[in-house]
Amino acid sequence: MDPCCGTGTIAKESYNLKIEKGISPDRALESIWASDKSQYPLQLCCMALTNPSSMGQIVQIFNYDVFKLEEGKDIKFIDPNDGKTVLKKIAKMDCIISNLPFVKSTSTEKSGEHIPHLHTSNTSRRMDLFAHIIIHLHSIVKDNGIVGIIVSNSWLSTEWGESFRKKIKKMFHIEMIITSGCGKWFKYTDVATNILILKKKIPRPKDQTAFISTTKPIDKWNDAYIDNVVLNAFSYETRSTDETNCHVLTNSQLKKMEELSIGLSPFFSNAQWIEGVQKNLIKASKLLQIGRGERRGWNSLFYPSGNHTIEREYLKPVLRTMKNVKRYVSQPSSMAFCCSDDIKKLKSKNKTGALSWIKKFSKIKNKKGKSLKETLSRPNHLWYEMKQDTQADIVLGMNPDERIFFARMRSRSFVDQRLIRMTKRTKNTDIQLAHALLNSIFGLYMVESSGFGRGLGVLDLQPKRLNQGLYMLNQHLLSDKDAMEIKKLFKKICLRDVLPLEAELESEDRTQFDLYVLEAFGIKSYYPHIRGSLLDLYRIRKSFDTKHRNKST
Repeated sequence: MDPCCGTGTIAKESYNLKIEKGISPDRALESIWASDKSQYPLQLCCMALTNPSSMGQIVQIFNYDVFKLEEGKDIKFIDPNDGKTVLKKIAKMDCIISNLPFVKSTSTEKSGEHIPHLHTSNTSRRMDLFAHIIIHLHSIVKDNGIVGIIVSNSWLSTEWGESFRKKIKKMFHIEMIITSGCGKWFKYTDVATNILILKKKIPRPKDQTAFISTTKPIDKWNDAYIDNVVLNAFSYETRSTDETNCHVLTNSQLKKMEELSIGLSPFFSNAQWIEGVQKNLIKASKLLQIGRGERRGWNSLFYPSGNHTIEREYLKPVLRTMKNVKRYVSQPSSMAFCCSDDIKKLKSKNKTGALSWIKKFSKIKNKKGKSLKETLSRPNHLWYEMKQDTQADIVLGMNPDERIFFARMRSRSFVDQRLIRMTKRTKNTDIQLAHALLNSIFGLYMVESSGFGRGLGVLDLQPKRLNQGLYMLNQHLLSDKDAMEIKKLFKKICLRDVLPLEAELESEDRTQFDLYVLEAFGIKSYYPHIRGSLLDLYRIRKSFDTKHRNKST
């Protein structure tokens, strides 16, 4: 995009002329918008920033592709006094402030040719656009210069976010991250946001990062409140006030805790206790295979409904959603078509029901005109096949809301792609004990810490990230007596419905269970810290859900 030269001045004059002619302000703006849509936001910006004291001066506002901005680049402006072109060179900046665009990675991948560093480094194409922009800004800010930006919170606890954090830590020091602890800042979007303050990196011996959550809805902010937020933020002290909750960690503390692959979300609450329990943990993936549920496509084929004559041996239980799962132990009522026999074998076995079902879909085409035989084809798969090796013993919702829990299947079952499946790796894994420990208060904390809150208040979890970094209490450290007692106490909880988190933590059977689990691992003293941190993170996330926030207040 070419730089815009002096359009603000022209737009302001055009706007005033239209007003003088009796055209209403709204109609005047519509007229300017219709004449040049591409410059409309720039024109409004110029009009907003121009005041009588600056009349006759060049308003240095321009429109340019951020990835082409570099030191020494000539930018054209128009001198409003004589209409002549004036060239000004871009210098390295002391400070850059921006509300960056919320463009997802899918759009970034399509427009990757416009991002120069994407082809000259190991930068992930899955990064949201704002991440690529931040990386580029490093080249045009001075040493010790500040970058202050508003971004979506997706970078805190995603796979690409981890790659992004590693990259920017080489370029910048993360001075502070500010999030809302009381509702969304932007009313008309589902995106939850952070303010990220970066300083261009000059090595310092005592680098520390402040994690700050604000305590009031943004519509209640005034100048005094904002001043106090700033003062509290730049004090770099772990403390809670009427304006903010602030937790400060050194780089070495952050590094130790990030070894658990929990992202940055947990640090908006007290997380320093984690170091004291690390010796009791094991990667869940050492005991359980963790992955996304079956993603086969064309649900009407693989999830039969209505009248059909499919033989029972080709029907297996499948869990489609967690909404209808009421208890910690469950069995799905839906069935999945699971056939690994080829057509020849089905005919030899006279399986007319399965043959009829396959034939029904063999000539169907998708919206692009391709046959299902083609679109559902996979290496080492029959086109109509759903293999039994993707079944689950334990299931976790990919977007849990008020209820955070792991459900165990009474018998191994298929689960839908919108769920996270866990299957025991060896016969030595005690699946009932693993299920109980995953549902302990520490297990629930790890789930809440492993994702990030979406704008509607649900938690966003990534199966691949959980497979790489979900930690749980290590069942191999328990005595036989403690293992039996933990399963006994959890069995009582399994006799009732799963409760919303805050009610769950208040229940007597849950408290008894959690205290025994922690005592068995010698970490009972951490119970109030784990409980407080879990509730803090949960309440920050749920504050993005207006209905929940109104109900709570």
